[in-house]
Amino acid sequence: MKFLKKSSNLKQRMFGTGLLLIIGGIFFTDLFVPGKNLVATILLTIFSFGILHETFNLFFKSKTKWTLTKKVFFGLSLIVYMTALWELQTLCQSQTILGALFILFSLIVTGLTDTGAYFIGKKFGKKKLAPKISPNKTWAGFWGGLITSSIISTMIMIAVMFSMTTLTTPYIIKSIFIWFAMFVLGSIIVQLGDLFESYIKRLNNFKDSGDIIPGHGGLLDRFDGFLFLMFWISIFLRGVQ
Repeated sequence: MKFLKKSSNLKQRMFGTGLLLIIGGIFFTDLFVPGKNLVATILLTIFSFGILHETFNLFFKSKTKWTLTKKVFFGLSLIVYMTALWELQTLCQSQTILGALFILFSLIVTGLTDTGAYFIGKKFGKKKLAPKISPNKTWAGFWGGLITSSIISTMIMIAVMFSMTTLTTPYIIKSIFIWFAMFVLGSIIVQLGDLFESYIKRLNNFKDSGDIIPGHGGLLDRFDGFLFLMFWISIFLRGVQ
């Protein structure tokens, strides 16, 4: 029975992953094509409403008392997620390759961090990272996600830069270390975002933020780290302008 349950969960997770990849493919196909990016804007609007809906549900459907801590984290979650969603809409509507690349590489860093953390943590994880917030997270998973994401993301960026005929090889070589450092920082931020959402769920006595994605839970369960990263990207972009 345990095997059947595990197999069923794996099938649900694979189906959910496939569904996300299809929707993501449609989103980025529209985003990288010059034009008004109508499909990408509609998908992003639906995504935004879904994120805000789950955020309000976590706090207002919870039976826990409205302590000062709960009020503070409700305010923080709104600031973080609304800023991230606003930045996503801004980048989407900019209709530039750079804007699309910011979104794409944020998702790549998030996906590789989550994947590396899951498999390395499952195989070698012993010492808990934050047992009171998220009992399943380990230091091995943290480092696994960090190393996996940083190396593979850098390799993808190198391939992208070499495909750009306007960039010289010396410039690309100099840029590698900067991009690697940015991907390391990005992976750390993603994992902090995951812990941020885990604490919110624990604070409100919920296991998942929803059940819209088969095998994954809610949108926040899948995109918490990505949104946290987009929040800090938004601050960075506003700071350099």
